[in-house]
Amino acid sequence: MIKHLGDTADFWKGGMIEDLESSGLLSDLAVDPMIADDAEWQSSTYALYQKLLRIKKSQVIVHKKSFQRNRIDYWKEITHRGDIFFDPNVGIMTSAARPREYYLFPVEIKDAVNFNSDRVVLVYQHACRRLLRQRIADIFHRISGQVPLISCCSYEAGNAAMIYFSRSKLRIKEIYDYHTKSSITSKSQSRSQIL
Repeated sequence: MIKHLGDTADFWKGGMIEDLESSGLLSDLAVDPMIADDAEWQSSTYALYQKLLRIKKSQVIVHKKSFQRNRIDYWKEITHRGDIFFDPNVGIMTSAARPREYYLFPVEIKDAVNFNSDRVVLVYQHACRRLLRQRIADIFHRISGQVPLISCCSYEAGNAAMIYFSRSKLRIKEIYDYHTKSSITSKSQSRSQIL
């Protein structure tokens, strides 16, 4: 949501993306802001988002269809084949939470991962009213039920996490190893689970 644009989470996400890109662990990354309040976003809003996440303008996916009102056509607009970062307001839906436009659905992760077997899908996850570790465990459980033979890991810090999914076990292991060895991220928690 535009009212949260520029909060500490955006700086954290930008640092994570910049570190992973400079380390060569992300390939041809595109970023989907998953805007829940798309009527309020203008070119200056996209420019600020790009700056906060430390990415190029060409990396930001700008949709014609509304995520709120036309979710099916919204997903059809994503043709990028490289790695992709989804930035929903809250994260991945594992229950009947509302409003739905604040969440990415497990089936959407399945579709994104299946679009390219070597692709890494990154998803921002915020912990709402629950311990982050339990929330991540619930997500891994839910995803494993819908996406067989997927690899995933997460990097957790405070009340947020970056979750990584891929069909490539090697790429997830490289990201996991990077987080566990990096001096920047070693004080936080990283974990891996092969589903």
